[in-house]
Formats: sequence, structure tokens, C-alpha cells
Amino acid sequence: MSHNTPVHDVIFLGDPETSAARDAVGFGATVAVDESAIAPEDRHRVRLEVVAGRLQARLPGWPRSAGFRVELDCPTVAEARRSPVVRGAGTPPGVLLDATAGFGTDAVRLAAAGWRVIACERNPWIRWLLDEGLAAAREGAGDRDDLAEVAQRVRLVEIPEAREIMAAIAAGAIEPVDVVLLDPMYPAERRGKAALPPKSAQMLRALAGEDPQAAELVEPARRIARRRVIVKRPAWASPLAEDVAHSIATKLLRIDAYLPIRHP
Repeated sequence: MSHNTPVHDVIFLGDPETSAARDAVGFGATVAVDESAIAPEDRHRVRLEVVAGRLQARLPGWPRSAGFRVELDCPTVAEARRSPVVRGAGTPPGVLLDATAGFGTDAVRLAAAGWRVIACERNPWIRWLLDEGLAAAREGAGDRDDLAEVAQRVRLVEIPEAREIMAAIAAGAIEPVDVVLLDPMYPAERRGKAALPPKSAQMLRALAGEDPQAAELVEPARRIARRRVIVKRPAWASPLAEDVAHSIATKLLRIDAYLPIRHP
């Protein structure tokens, strides 16, 4: 997901002398030894903590046992290829840039379908959670024996900003990509009084916030993609940019495809 980065809304719970706590401070978090040490004015913050060797996140009010961590599932090739995102990407093999990777669900689905995926995630907390989830997947965690092999086809790059990685690709510093996927944070309106979204979606919104500049990524993406750019949108939302070449729509979401902008 693409987003602004409200780092002031994160607090790390744990021993301040641990490497995880020092990393969190480096990203801009404050540290509290435990829940009781959180100051009243900080109790609205997302909690990050290490439990049983894995990083997890909690919204205020969530018990420690209900913390969120990235647990990646590996679909079969047939399951993956039925996904609207995979259908929108076209036929692998090839290299795909997931420029707003979020918690990696689409990246793994695309890798399972046969793509090599370069994943970019701007938010340091989401990127940290995703990095740990991919590491666990490569070590064999998850619900399928082939998850480790699929996770090896997803490379989370150190360059966090989508614009920076697109510039690096354009300059030849990173291998060319065939497809670029943009999955900006869905607009918050039109939710009404529906049931709460899944825990992962709640956490993404809490950590990421809105991204009013997401539309500005479409043109630079079209300049580096050799085949197409695909943008994931809610079914009811307007396209992120003009010149949609074609769309794949379901009841809940829509994949808008854009053709490359050829260099003169």
C-alpha cells in the first residue's frame, strides 16, 4: 500500500536495550517497557513488540494474544491465476514491480503464478513486518510446502520510496520490469456501517493513513513498465488516472491497466 508515514503513532513495547527496540527508535518510535509504562497521551498509538521471536503489531485495545504479524499463504498456481491482480498482470514469466507492497499478499500471489517480484514498501513499520513475514516463509513457515520456494521469488528492496526505485530502474541501476503494480490505500469514504474489515486491513490503515499523491505514481510507472501498469481500486472508485486501456472488475475491486509510455 502507498501512504503517508505517521511514525509518531507507533510505540515499541519491550526492553529498550534490545536490537529490535533500537531499530524501532531508528525508525522514529518511542519505547515503553510494557503496557503499564505507556503515558496516557500515548495510548492511542499502535503497539509493536516481539512475541515468540516474531514482530507483531496491535491496535489499542487488542490483547497481546491478538497481535497481528505477517503470515503469508501460498496459493496453488491455479488459485493464483484466478486472482484479478494476476489476471491483470498478464502471462508470466517476467519481472514485476509491486511498488506499494503492503503486507505482501499480492506479491506472493504473483510469485506463485510465476512472476519474479521486486517489492517496495514506503512505510517502515509495514516494511519491517513484511520483511519478517517473508523471512519466516523462506524458512518453511506457512500452510504449503512450496511457500519457501515462492517467497524466494519475492525480493523486498531497501529503497522504500516508489519514485526512487522507479528512477533507479529508469537509470539502469535495477533490472528492467515488465509490469508495475500500484495498490494505493483505498479511499475511506463509502464504508457506511459495515462490519470491521479484516485485522490486516485495520492495521494497514492505522499504520499507513491516506495517500493523496498516489495518482502521481502512474506516469513514472508507465515510463518504466515494458508491458503494462496495473492499478488496484475499489469497484466503486474512479480510476486513479486517465487513459485506462482495459479493466478487470469484480463485485469488490477493479484492476485498471495502463499501457507503457514509449520513449521518443
